[in-house]
Amino acid sequence: MNKPKHKPVHQTKQAKGKTKVTKVRIELPGGQRLRFTESLLAYITNRPATGRQGGFRLGDWLATLDGDTLAHLVELSGQAATGHELPPPAGEDVLSVAVHATLEERDAHELKLSEKQLQDMLLALSVASTLESFRRQGLVEHEGRVGIENNDFSFILTEKGREFAERSGIGGIGAWSH
Repeated sequence: MNKPKHKPVHQTKQAKGKTKVTKVRIELPGGQRLRFTESLLAYITNRPATGRQGGFRLGDWLATLDGDTLAHLVELSGQAATGHELPPPAGEDVLSVAVHATLEERDAHELKLSEKQLQDMLLALSVASTLESFRRQGLVEHEGRVGIENNDFSFILTEKGREFAERSGIGGIGAWSH
Protein backbone atom coordinates (compact mmCIF):
# COMPACT_ATOMS: atom_id res chain seq x y z
CA MET A 1 0.00 0.00 0.00
CA ASN A 2 1.44 3.38 -0.95
CA LYS A 3 1.80 6.08 1.68
CA PRO A 4 -0.65 8.94 1.15
CA LYS A 5 0.77 12.00 -0.59
CA HIS A 6 -1.71 14.78 -0.19
CA LYS A 7 -2.15 18.24 1.15
CA PRO A 8 -5.40 19.07 2.89
CA VAL A 9 -7.18 22.20 1.76
CA HIS A 10 -9.23 23.80 4.53
CA GLN A 11 -12.11 26.10 3.62
CA THR A 12 -13.81 27.92 6.46
CA LYS A 13 -17.30 29.30 6.04
CA GLN A 14 -19.47 31.09 8.55
CA ALA A 15 -22.96 32.20 7.76
CA LYS A 16 -24.36 35.12 9.72
CA GLY A 17 -25.28 33.89 13.20
CA LYS A 18 -24.22 30.31 12.44
CA THR A 19 -21.42 28.13 13.73
CA LYS A 20 -18.17 28.33 11.81
CA VAL A 21 -17.64 25.14 9.78
CA THR A 22 -14.42 24.14 8.09
CA LYS A 23 -14.61 21.86 5.08
CA VAL A 24 -11.61 19.74 4.18
CA ARG A 25 -10.84 18.65 0.64
CA ILE A 26 -7.97 16.31 -0.13
CA GLU A 27 -6.93 15.44 -3.66
CA LEU A 28 -4.26 13.12 -4.91
CA PRO A 29 -2.38 13.95 -8.09
CA GLY A 30 -4.88 13.34 -10.88
CA GLY A 31 -7.79 14.74 -8.89
CA GLN A 32 -8.77 11.62 -6.92
CA ARG A 33 -10.24 12.56 -3.53
CA LEU A 34 -9.77 10.91 -0.14
CA ARG A 35 -13.35 11.14 1.09
CA PHE A 36 -12.99 9.21 4.38
CA THR A 37 -9.95 11.30 5.29
CA GLU A 38 -11.76 14.52 4.37
CA SER A 39 -14.65 13.52 6.61
CA LEU A 40 -12.36 12.59 9.53
CA LEU A 41 -10.31 15.80 9.31
CA ALA A 42 -13.45 17.94 9.03
CA TYR A 43 -14.84 16.18 12.13
CA ILE A 44 -11.61 16.76 14.06
CA THR A 45 -11.48 20.41 12.98
CA ASN A 46 -15.13 21.15 13.74
CA ARG A 47 -15.85 19.22 16.90
CA PRO A 48 -17.00 21.47 19.71
CA ALA A 49 -14.77 22.16 22.70
CA THR A 50 -17.05 20.01 24.87
CA GLY A 51 -16.33 17.10 22.51
CA ARG A 52 -12.63 17.40 23.25
CA GLN A 53 -12.83 16.25 26.87
CA GLY A 54 -10.97 13.00 27.20
CA GLY A 55 -9.40 13.56 23.79
CA PHE A 56 -10.39 12.25 20.40
CA ARG A 57 -11.38 8.60 19.90
CA LEU A 58 -12.00 7.07 16.50
CA GLY A 59 -15.42 5.80 17.59
CA ASP A 60 -16.62 9.39 18.10
CA TRP A 61 -16.17 10.03 14.37
CA LEU A 62 -17.44 6.60 13.29
CA ALA A 63 -20.71 7.30 15.13
CA THR A 64 -21.30 10.32 12.86
CA LEU A 65 -21.02 8.42 9.55
CA ASP A 66 -24.15 7.53 7.62
CA GLY A 67 -24.91 3.82 7.17
CA ASP A 68 -23.64 3.50 3.60
CA THR A 69 -20.38 5.30 4.36
CA LEU A 70 -19.78 3.17 7.45
CA ALA A 71 -20.52 -0.03 5.50
CA HIS A 72 -18.03 1.00 2.82
CA LEU A 73 -15.37 1.75 5.46
CA VAL A 74 -16.02 -1.62 7.14
CA GLU A 75 -15.51 -3.36 3.80
CA LEU A 76 -12.37 -1.48 2.77
CA SER A 77 -10.70 -1.50 6.19
CA GLY A 78 -11.40 -5.22 6.50
CA GLN A 79 -9.72 -5.86 3.17
CA ALA A 80 -6.73 -3.67 4.08
CA ALA A 81 -6.39 -5.32 7.51
CA THR A 82 -6.17 -8.76 5.92
CA GLY A 83 -3.41 -7.68 3.55
CA HIS A 84 -5.43 -7.13 0.37
CA GLU A 85 -4.11 -4.31 -1.75
CA LEU A 86 -6.83 -1.79 -2.43
CA PRO A 87 -6.98 0.17 -5.68
CA PRO A 88 -6.19 3.89 -5.57
CA PRO A 89 -7.45 6.01 -3.97
CA ALA A 90 -9.15 3.56 -1.56
CA GLY A 91 -5.88 2.20 -0.20
CA GLU A 92 -4.47 5.66 0.41
CA ASP A 93 -7.72 6.78 2.00
CA VAL A 94 -7.96 3.89 4.49
CA LEU A 95 -4.29 4.22 5.40
CA SER A 96 -4.66 7.98 5.80
CA VAL A 97 -7.66 7.56 8.14
CA ALA A 98 -5.71 5.10 10.30
CA VAL A 99 -2.70 7.41 10.48
CA HIS A 100 -4.70 10.59 11.15
CA ALA A 101 -6.85 8.89 13.81
CA THR A 102 -3.73 7.58 15.54
CA LEU A 103 -2.05 10.98 15.41
CA GLU A 104 -5.14 12.64 16.87
CA GLU A 105 -5.62 10.04 19.61
CA ARG A 106 -1.96 10.40 20.59
CA ASP A 107 -2.11 14.20 20.22
CA ALA A 108 1.03 13.86 18.08
CA HIS A 109 2.35 15.48 14.92
CA GLU A 110 4.33 12.57 13.49
CA LEU A 111 4.50 8.79 13.67
CA LYS A 112 7.34 6.38 13.13
CA LEU A 113 5.86 2.96 12.50
CA SER A 114 7.06 -0.46 11.55
CA GLU A 115 5.18 -2.44 8.91
CA LYS A 116 3.70 -4.55 11.75
CA GLN A 117 2.50 -1.46 13.64
CA LEU A 118 0.92 -0.11 10.46
CA GLN A 119 -0.88 -3.41 9.88
CA ASP A 120 -2.06 -3.33 13.53
CA MET A 121 -3.49 0.17 12.97
CA LEU A 122 -5.41 -1.04 9.92
CA LEU A 123 -6.75 -3.99 11.93
CA ALA A 124 -7.81 -1.63 14.75
CA LEU A 125 -9.62 0.57 12.22
CA SER A 126 -11.40 -2.49 10.85
CA VAL A 127 -12.41 -3.70 14.33
CA ALA A 128 -13.61 -0.26 15.45
CA SER A 129 -15.69 0.32 12.30
CA THR A 130 -17.15 -3.19 12.49
CA LEU A 131 -18.08 -2.70 16.16
CA GLU A 132 -19.85 0.55 15.28
CA SER A 133 -21.76 -1.27 12.55
CA PHE A 134 -22.71 -4.07 14.97
CA ARG A 135 -23.78 -1.47 17.59
CA ARG A 136 -26.11 0.18 15.08
CA GLN A 137 -27.61 -3.20 14.19
CA GLY A 138 -28.26 -3.90 17.87
CA LEU A 139 -25.83 -6.85 17.91
CA VAL A 140 -23.50 -5.43 20.58
CA GLU A 141 -23.56 -2.84 23.33
CA HIS A 142 -20.45 -1.17 24.63
CA GLU A 143 -19.35 1.07 27.44
CA GLY A 144 -16.52 3.52 27.10
CA ARG A 145 -15.05 5.07 23.99
CA VAL A 146 -13.78 3.04 21.05
CA GLY A 147 -10.40 4.15 19.76
CA ILE A 148 -7.82 3.01 17.27
CA GLU A 149 -5.44 2.33 20.17
CA ASN A 150 -5.52 2.31 23.97
CA ASN A 151 -9.15 1.26 23.95
CA ASP A 152 -10.94 1.88 27.21
CA PHE A 153 -14.17 0.13 26.30
CA SER A 154 -15.86 -3.20 26.74
CA PHE A 155 -18.63 -4.75 24.73
CA ILE A 156 -21.16 -7.53 25.11
CA LEU A 157 -23.39 -9.34 22.70
CA THR A 158 -27.04 -8.51 22.91
CA GLU A 159 -29.64 -11.25 22.61
CA LYS A 160 -30.01 -10.27 18.95
CA GLY A 161 -26.22 -10.54 18.62
CA ARG A 162 -26.19 -14.04 20.13
CA GLU A 163 -28.90 -15.17 17.73
CA PHE A 164 -26.99 -13.67 14.80
CA ALA A 165 -23.75 -15.40 15.86
CA GLU A 166 -25.50 -18.75 16.24
CA ARG A 167 -27.32 -18.45 12.88
CA SER A 168 -24.09 -17.39 11.16
CA GLY A 169 -21.99 -20.12 12.77
CA ILE A 170 -19.53 -17.50 14.03
CA GLY A 171 -17.14 -18.91 16.65
CA GLY A 172 -18.04 -19.56 20.26
CA ILE A 173 -19.97 -16.93 22.15
CA GLY A 174 -16.93 -16.48 24.41
CA ALA A 175 -14.99 -15.24 21.39
CA TRP A 176 -17.39 -12.29 21.21
CA SER A 177 -16.68 -10.95 24.66
CA HIS A 178 -13.95 -8.36 25.11
